[in-house]
Amino acid sequence: MAVFPEGTPCWVDAALPDVAAGRRFYGELLGWTFRQENGDPYVDAYSDGKLVAALAPKSDGRMPTVWNVYFATPDAVALAGRITAEGGRLIVPPRRVGTLGAVAVAVDPGGAVFGLWQAGERAGFEKQALPGSFCWTEVYTWDSERADPFYERVFGFSGTDLTPEAGGTQVSPEEPGAPGVAGEPGARGATGVAGEPEAPEAPEEPGAMAAPSAPGTGSGGGTDAGTRPGPAPGSASAPGSDRSAETPSAPRTAPGTVPGPARGSETASGTVPGTASGSASAAPGAGVRIWSPKGARPGEETAVGGRCVLTRPAFPAELPDHFLVYFCVEDCDAAVAAAVRLGGRVQARPFDIPHGRIAVLTDNQGATFAVLAQPAAVAGTRKRPAGG
Repeated sequence: MAVFPEGTPCWVDAALPDVAAGRRFYGELLGWTFRQENGDPYVDAYSDGKLVAALAPKSDGRMPTVWNVYFATPDAVALAGRITAEGGRLIVPPRRVGTLGAVAVAVDPGGAVFGLWQAGERAGFEKQALPGSFCWTEVYTWDSERADPFYERVFGFSGTDLTPEAGGTQVSPEEPGAPGVAGEPGARGATGVAGEPEAPEAPEEPGAMAAPSAPGTGSGGGTDAGTRPGPAPGSASAPGSDRSAETPSAPRTAPGTVPGPARGSETASGTVPGTASGSASAAPGAGVRIWSPKGARPGEETAVGGRCVLTRPAFPAELPDHFLVYFCVEDCDAAVAAAVRLGGRVQARPFDIPHGRIAVLTDNQGATFAVLAQPAAVAGTRKRPAGG
């Protein structure tokens, strides 16, 4: 079984108040089909018969509605030790998910929450960087001097700072009240991992990962009041095993590396999207870094994720550090139109970067994500897997 190099995104799942509504939205928007085991609340999503993501019900309606990202590791315990040594915290310590693998959830020093997955029988994505599948993620932070050393020491990443010409475009949220656009940046549905149930009137914070569900399994979670969002310690479950809807989801099966193709899996070139969290009207350039895994030659060809700097006044001060997940689509503008028709909102209207055309959307329940349409010359090509 092929594996993901450490630090590469290997799984995403969404914590939603209504999974059936999520199936309708993403089924039509991304062409996904779904499979659900008897009595299992966790629903696997497939594109062209390949496992690409999952949807899980929220255990508490006050929890954020979000897309969660998980990073691969061959040793979750050792990686968890590095996370705490570098100033991060563990929200869900490493725990086994049957024979599928092991899962953990952590928060970085700035408050961005992310999951870890140590593959057992299941590795992660079976398809990526092709239409209908995951293609990129990046962390948004107010303090790159704190975030960069953390991720580079924890995962061994090599960083490459981008210029505007290389796709380093920082974007700001749309103006409130713009037609078809969610007015308040950082309002309900921003991305990340979930945290402690918030006050009923408080907006959901981007970057909070709702209950950890081992990539491919359940959901739930929470943190101490007043802390950054993050799933609370609970049970770790996975599809096909005794599970609680309160744990990070375990990836179902899937060899692969991110963002490039993996041996034995269906993927295409996953060149750097260029970052986005708002409208294309903002001045490009500031604060974009991409990361390549340990041992790989730094640069766009090996990058597995990125970091963007949040700045005022482009972003509201209350917006927390968070991760943004990207899905590849055939046509960015068509995807935006479909999302609006299905009840979603536009956080950032489509705009062009050297690597394609991007938009940031919020689904019909409040989970925020980005879509990327790669140029035809890129989308159909393959490249050497990062670390492969």
